[in-house]
Amino acid sequence: MIGARLSLATAALAAGFGLAACTDVEEADLATQCLLENDVPGAYAYDVEKAVPLVTPVDDGTAEGAAILNACIERKAAMAAAKPKPLPQSRPAPAPAPEPAPPKPSNAVCPPGAPFLYKGVYCGR
Repeated sequence: MIGARLSLATAALAAGFGLAACTDVEEADLATQCLLENDVPGAYAYDVEKAVPLVTPVDDGTAEGAAILNACIERKAAMAAAKPKPLPQSRPAPAPAPEPAPPKPSNAVCPPGAPFLYKGVYCGR
């Protein structure tokens, strides 16, 4: 919607009733955030399709109020652009499975696990 109109009264009313997801100050567009934060009286228009809109006064809005809102919008946009982006989290490579122990050599006389002396034969350990 191009040419949205916003006033402190309508922004506060919408935020109070939670009419839309963008009414939360953290989630609202920059113009709404700045209007709620600066308590500027009057009505103002801006292009909602722009990431950094230019606010202009309408009806009882003032040029001074629009300047305050525009300065706030520019400051917030600059802060958002300067905020470092989180690096993607990478998982460490899984550790390789341990290799199984090689089988012990056995013979017919001394089977694996035979005691020290087995059937009269020295098997040793």
